[in-house]
Amino acid sequence: MQNELWRERLSQALKDRGLSMRDVSLRAGLAAGYVASLLGKEQKDPTISNLAAVCDAVGVSLPFVLYGYEITPEDQEIVAAMHENPVKRDAVITLIGRAARGAAAE
Repeated sequence: MQNELWRERLSQALKDRGLSMRDVSLRAGLAAGYVASLLGKEQKDPTISNLAAVCDAVGVSLPFVLYGYEITPEDQEIVAAMHENPVKRDAVITLIGRAARGAAAE
């Protein structure tokens, strides 16, 4: 993965919850050293399914680990609508552009 900040967010989530890398690996149904191979010196890149399992075991969302923010059900609805309908996507992009220009003018 290109953006390595996900490692910092995952590591911080483990610390915040008082979880060990070994415990999380096992809770995720993976080898005991799996999380250590992601966050330690090896810095291996996970598969998306394994990273999702690790996130579930930690109790943190995959979007938060990957992007640094949560995706709400409303966000998911908007993304789905934009994906299904290019007209809606263009309308949202236009709306966001206008809002950004308006905020910059203030």
